[in-house]
Amino acid sequence: MRLLLEGVAVEIGGSPIVSDVDLAVADGEVVGLVGPNGSGRSTLLRSVYRALRPSAGLISLDGNPLAGLSARETPAASRSCRRRAPPTSIFTSPRS
Repeated sequence: MRLLLEGVAVEIGGSPIVSDVDLAVADGEVVGLVGPNGSGRSTLLRSVYRALRPSAGLISLDGNPLAGLSARETPAASRSCRRRAPPTSIFTSPRS
């Protein structure tokens, strides 16, 4: 499956969060989104798995616009775009 984002923009409450994003992800490719807090990484992913609707641009899966596909037609995309929480560990103070 090939995921393609072309000129994607997302606004929330009229405020631009993400603008003019282009991204191509080939089948089997792993991509990491890197940026500071508040840079729009999660917002962009939410638009890919359709929790948010882009205000501009196109998101397509194998050449088919994602907005036109049913939830049944996109389960692999949802699995591929899940956020994974970083592993947690317990830190102890050396003074304990």
